Amino acid sequence: MAIFGMGARWGADDMTQTFVDEGVACIGYWPEEASSYYQMFQSIKNGDIIYLKDSDWKKVTFRIRAIGIVYDNNPFQQDDYEIL
Repeated sequence: MAIFGMGARWGADDMTQTFVDEGVACIGYWPEEASSYYQMFQSIKNGDIIYLKDSDWKKVTFRIRAIGIVYDNNPFQQDDYEIL
């Protein structure tokens, strides 16, 4: 089992509730912008834990917004984003 943290904010949009409601985790960058994120995403397996985080470095805060266990690690693409 491994633990992965993912950001839940895409620019000004907070995606936490969308991810929780739909039971998915998603990378908010294009593959060519963040290839290392896509490599990490591919290493996530069933039983791993993903937490959605939110941070404000100006206030030096870090919050965990949601925690989930991966039960289907077959990523798919939608609108050029990889979803797990």
